[in-house]
Amino acid sequence: MALTVYIVRHAQSTSNAMENNLGSDAELTPLGVEQARKIAARARRLSFEVILSSDFQRALQTAEIIKLCTRKKILITPLLREEKHPSELIGKGPNNPRVAQVKRLLRKNRDRKHWHFSDEENFFDLKRRMIKLMKFLERRKERNVLVVGHVMATRMLVGLMIFGENLTPTLFYKMRERMAIWNTGIIAAQFSDRQWKLLTWNDYGHLG
Repeated sequence: MALTVYIVRHAQSTSNAMENNLGSDAELTPLGVEQARKIAARARRLSFEVILSSDFQRALQTAEIIKLCTRKKILITPLLREEKHPSELIGKGPNNPRVAQVKRLLRKNRDRKHWHFSDEENFFDLKRRMIKLMKFLERRKERNVLVVGHVMATRMLVGLMIFGENLTPTLFYKMRERMAIWNTGIIAAQFSDRQWKLLTWNDYGHLG
């Protein structure tokens, strides 16, 4: 029997609004709360049995608002966390010279499997975690699941659904540049006969 997964990016956070990496504690903005209410109303019309959420604050807040509207249980998993960036960049904006310097180093070395600037996840680390998430989803007893997660981790997850183990850094970073996911955008995917299929991408019709 097929498994259908609705993947929802969290609503707008303070990090999004400020274009500043505030780490796992970034909360929803007032606009984000309104977006979460709209996706919650939309979710009432979807058929799903459980909500899976990242343990980051912005995802949990989005999931809690969906829960209030749908009365579905939330299960929290760190597998859904956003891609981990170097800790020293937390709290620094995109115009900070140190941020630009570190990002240049990350881009230069992103094909090197064992290279790290500091404590960040590289492509290969994130790929490995998303493979674990896929297996976690495939083993669940529910047939319809709503997932609340983050933009970069979701791109990796979808890349693996399409390309499997053949997903390379080159393919992934092309996807990253060209495949937008709005806050509360919905991606629907289905797992059947040991294969994943992408059904919809970045559906944000509920935002008007």
